[in-house]
Amino acid sequence: SFTKAGPVTRNVQMDYDEEVLHRARRKLFDLARNIGVDKDQPWHLTVSFTHPHDPYQCGHEDWNRYDHDEIDMPKVSAGDLHGGHDPYSLRLLLQYGLVDFQPTDEQIRIARHGYYGSVSYVDRLVGSLLDTLAETKLAANTVVVFSTDHGDMLGERGLWYKRVFYEEASRIPLMVAWPEHVPARRITANASLVDLLPTFLDLASGRSDERLVEPVEALPGRSLVPLVTATGEPTVNPDDDVVYGENLAEGAQAPILMVKKGSLKFNWSGVDPAQLFDLASDPDELTNLADNPAHADTAAEMQTMVHTQWDVEDLAVRVKASQARRIFLRSLYDFGPPPDWRHIPADQATIHALGDDVHYNRWAYDNILP
Repeated sequence: SFTKAGPVTRNVQMDYDEEVLHRARRKLFDLARNIGVDKDQPWHLTVSFTHPHDPYQCGHEDWNRYDHDEIDMPKVSAGDLHGGHDPYSLRLLLQYGLVDFQPTDEQIRIARHGYYGSVSYVDRLVGSLLDTLAETKLAANTVVVFSTDHGDMLGERGLWYKRVFYEEASRIPLMVAWPEHVPARRITANASLVDLLPTFLDLASGRSDERLVEPVEALPGRSLVPLVTATGEPTVNPDDDVVYGENLAEGAQAPILMVKKGSLKFNWSGVDPAQLFDLASDPDELTNLADNPAHADTAAEMQTMVHTQWDVEDLAVRVKASQARRIFLRSLYDFGPPPDWRHIPADQATIHALGDDVHYNRWAYDNILP
């Protein structure tokens, strides 16, 4: 990541993201022309880009948007941590090969510069999509939600990439735009990606729920529509201002579980020391309050919330059983090549090409979007 970071003319992720953009714009034009969809049928389009991501590369145009000497360095270094890294972070550093290798200040600055350039690159791609919505007269009746799956530590606390519940990796963008319905403002209430499905179902209200496999009330998360469409400053009941997270990935010796209630964040795994941070007074998460007697009641309350949300012992058993199954399946590949599970869809360009059984005038003169 550090030897490859910086400006490039081209990389495979740019090729991929621009193909995604091309297909998304073509789909919007088709929707506007009512190709493959009834005129009044609601639609949902997911457009998924890979940027920004390591190895922290961007094009020269986006690199040049930033003065390299002005790129900020991490606010918190490993040396700023009271008592050093927590055990889980130490395991991640070992996995990432960052125990025996420390990037130089210039390597850190280049990586962060490349990441910022990648953010600007995605801004331009999303801007192109929004321009297409405007061109096709779809913008006024389309809800646009922008989010991502994780952030990046980018050298904060000496950590990189994801897999931690520190803010840089777990606090991600969630932007909702809906002309004349969603006022432009920042909402500070807690929200989670699991809130998106109930939100989309709420936006499609008035349509039958009979085909849902389970009732909306059984889904994790809650609809964000009342929050984002409220007039005035939205109010949230403190008992509802709660989100949960779980980390079952590499480096976790047991399920690592997170509860965030208001500004309080509690991380618990049962094998590593618990963490309790108050982001209102400690936004950089430098002071762990979990063992502070003055906050014992809060820590106990949030640990109870962990055990109410999860059957911790059962979750650990199921994770290990899943690992055993996958290790077994992987061992079968020793006797031959692994199966290819990819689904390769038909080339969409063929849908737009002039076929042998289509008259030219029907192909060229129909489905024009004025």
